[in-house]
Amino acid sequence: MSLNELQEKMTTLLFEEDTDQSFENFFNYLKDNGHETSFISKDGWRMTHLILMKLRFERLINAVPSMEELFEKDREKFMKIFRAYHSASPQSSFFPQEEIEKFMDFYENWLLDT
Repeated sequence: MSLNELQEKMTTLLFEEDTDQSFENFFNYLKDNGHETSFISKDGWRMTHLILMKLRFERLINAVPSMEELFEKDREKFMKIFRAYHSASPQSSFFPQEEIEKFMDFYENWLLDT
């Protein structure tokens, strides 16, 4: 297993909603592939998940005025959309504009499905 494969697996799992299950999946993935597991903790995993969510949230709120308005008007609805996006779309965009475009595509499809 290459470092790139390990990072991709970790990134994918960190964006799952159920952090307990994703932690167990990553822990077992490491163990099954002969890697050390003593360096990771469930609390650290949860904190990393929350920090990633917060960074994505701030990126979207600060860059898309309509999302900031939706958040101010109906936080529950916005968070429902954001959580669905966060779970369905692991971070893959380095630049903010790419992330915003990805979110807006997700949002438009979400509106069509509801």
